[in-house]
Amino acid sequence: MNSALPREVETLIAERIDSVSELEALLLIRQAGSQPWTAPTIARRLYSTDAKATQLLKALHRRDLLTRNSKGYVYGPATPELQAAVDLLAAVYVQELIAVTRCIHAKTAALTEAADPAKAFAN
Repeated sequence: MNSALPREVETLIAERIDSVSELEALLLIRQAGSQPWTAPTIARRLYSTDAKATQLLKALHRRDLLTRNSKGYVYGPATPELQAAVDLLAAVYVQELIAVTRCIHAKTAALTEAADPAKAFAN
């Protein structure tokens, strides 16, 4: 994908991060530690809608990056290896913001083409 990014970061993005909004939410929740987050709170912080924030939180939870309790979603990767990958992504994102966002957008473009094979032949 991108030689500026460590393999672990590329793998994490490929397997668990579908958008920059997901990444921003994950890093925001990670920074807050054990504070629970709800869709309206994430929506306000990311300038999004409650519906999109709900989808985003559910996706990160399904991908084992967040846990859920009665008060909301909390940062909690399912394995120490996954937590280490998120920690590395957070550190790399500060230094390589463009490379990380390009990696995410490249994944999104590939998924879009795969969903609509006719687009691959349109050019």
